[in-house]
Amino acid sequence: MLLDLSTFMGTEQFQSKFIRVGNDVFITNPDDLTTLHIQLAELHKVLDRIYDSKTGNKDEVDGGEIFVDRKVIRIGSHSTSLGLPLTQKARDITVQKLKKRNPKFSIRDLSADA
Repeated sequence: MLLDLSTFMGTEQFQSKFIRVGNDVFITNPDDLTTLHIQLAELHKVLDRIYDSKTGNKDEVDGGEIFVDRKVIRIGSHSTSLGLPLTQKARDITVQKLKKRNPKFSIRDLSADA
């Protein structure tokens, strides 16, 4: 599903896998960690866009896990099935885009906390 933070009440608690392609962030169903990132990309018909970005603009694709705990959202891990993110800047862009969409949430990159 396409991640839409405007529908969140601030009470949600779950973790999911995510991929970002350009401005779009797709997630698996809440607490679904068995679906592979490549399957998520195929489901949303963005696999070709991911492969194109991997050879072109590497910062426009990202993948990993998203951890939602009420109004705190953490982005971490990586996609082994797609080899994402390719750059740290890609992860930084993901965090920036999510913050811009809904500033009432605290959104952080877990690798920045380390």
